[in-house]
Amino acid sequence: MNQNAGKILVSGSGHWRRRVRLNLAAVEPSAVSTFVTLAEGDLWKQHWILNCAEAWAALFPTELEKKRELLESRLTTGPFHLRLLAWIVFHQFAHALGQKPPGFPCPTAERSKEETGVLQPTRDILATAPLKRGSFNFIDRFHAVESTIERVETVTGAELQRLRSEAATTLMDPPVEGTPPERGIEGMFCTGDTKISGLSSTSVLDAAFDDLLRRSPLPRHLEGALPQAYLTGEDPWTARHSPLPDDDQSAWPRAEELGGGAQKPVDLLGLRQKLFLLVSQHQVPADEAVIAARAQVFTWRDDYVFRLWWEEGTDGTREVSSHRCPTTMNGRTFAFDLGNWWEPQIPPGKRPLAFAVGAQHLLTGCSADSFPARLWVTEFGWKPSSQNPLIWLEHNEPVVRYERIHGVPRFTHWGHARQPLVGRWLVKKSSRERLSKEPGPFRMFDDFERFSSDAER
Repeated sequence: MNQNAGKILVSGSGHWRRRVRLNLAAVEPSAVSTFVTLAEGDLWKQHWILNCAEAWAALFPTELEKKRELLESRLTTGPFHLRLLAWIVFHQFAHALGQKPPGFPCPTAERSKEETGVLQPTRDILATAPLKRGSFNFIDRFHAVESTIERVETVTGAELQRLRSEAATTLMDPPVEGTPPERGIEGMFCTGDTKISGLSSTSVLDAAFDDLLRRSPLPRHLEGALPQAYLTGEDPWTARHSPLPDDDQSAWPRAEELGGGAQKPVDLLGLRQKLFLLVSQHQVPADEAVIAARAQVFTWRDDYVFRLWWEEGTDGTREVSSHRCPTTMNGRTFAFDLGNWWEPQIPPGKRPLAFAVGAQHLLTGCSADSFPARLWVTEFGWKPSSQNPLIWLEHNEPVVRYERIHGVPRFTHWGHARQPLVGRWLVKKSSRERLSKEPGPFRMFDDFERFSSDAER
């Protein structure tokens, strides 16, 4: 598996080699069992194959069933995050085959390390700042571990200082696992490429959380929320499909409008309005309307990010406001299958239809930019399709779908992921009429940000 993120990003679309595996399986389903077998003995490959298998379990359950015994071994052996991935796969299996899902993949009784004494001083993880490249943040393993622990604390309500101290001690040692071996990819790297990081921070967390779960088993009602907080954000359903090229570029901002080479100031108000029209009207079918969207456009020196969403509100005199879009963690669609997924607690009257997504990623462009609110299920009675959770159903008919389109790809020497892209959720207008009634009424909001960037300098 290639670890060159620059080469496997196509117009910001995500993991190219991984998408090849996902879509090759659609053409030749028998390849599924081959991929599972080939990943044996390699934690890096197992990570990505189990991620892919989350979709395969729903699409090709009979083919994946051939490797059930091998996959079941992943539930009880190996690192915690791989057991979580296998557990998610079996939840999809259970849904597809009408079976009972397995229990949460708790660690074995044997401790991974001995207690070192009750008088050991508490340690904190070395604080490191993200490396900002415009709208992108790159983090090291110290920051990755600390932010993961913080997310788990948020969803569980637990105070994990003991776990944090154990992780801090381990992090001061050299990484046990380096980046994946670069076998057979000589000549595939060039200036400005970004390497996919290895799993060294994950291995630190896996050991620490196994010890924590031996001391204090996870309550059942948190079994769906913990994987949201713990796992990285690459979603196999999003990665299966590249963003579609837009055959009408007239709605996209031109280079002179973005200020890439001009000396005069950028008309930010005009640019904001153009991005609003791009996400809310451009290429939108007559029987659909946009309820959540994100657009990103770039120059060599600036990143522009525009968001649109619907939110409960009573002020009918304004359609658009400037407060920030509410944010949730992780954009992985497995949360729908696990039930009562975590989202920020927002009181009725201010709830959004969708949240902006924040997550750690090993790869960019592999998850939806906006995540459905639970009220899609609890208030509207919509449910995700078992064949594609990026399509939601009402009375077994499609009512909401997610799509991505891209503008003209940019040639870059650096920062190859900085490509013009729109991701959005579209609802059938026949169902949109409900947004003016209870719950609600809902109205449109947007926000717009400009980030100075040295990614291409």
